[in-house]
Amino acid sequence: MKKTRTLLRWIARLFGVLALLYAGFFAFMYWQMTRPPAEFGAVMSRLAFPTFVLLPFEPMWFRARAGALQVGDLAPDFRLPALDGKSTVSLSAERGARPVV
Repeated sequence: MKKTRTLLRWIARLFGVLALLYAGFFAFMYWQMTRPPAEFGAVMSRLAFPTFVLLPFEPMWFRARAGALQVGDLAPDFRLPALDGKSTVSLSAERGARPVV
């Protein structure tokens, strides 16, 4: 009887440790998904394929990368280099002129 109780305690502790490790890994991956794509890609390139099975990857990704824009909101302003490479183009400069795609 005492051996059974000891074994059950050992199994409970093992599952507790595994649950903490899983929660930590889940939190780390969610935090990484909110990072810029280059940083997230660097982490993902080092993970073995079976680790993708451990997490609900797609729901985590959609939640982490959802953003705050709603339908009808103005797009945030940004600047990009022009095709000639000598100037920049900003979204705010094109507002009101014509639809921008």
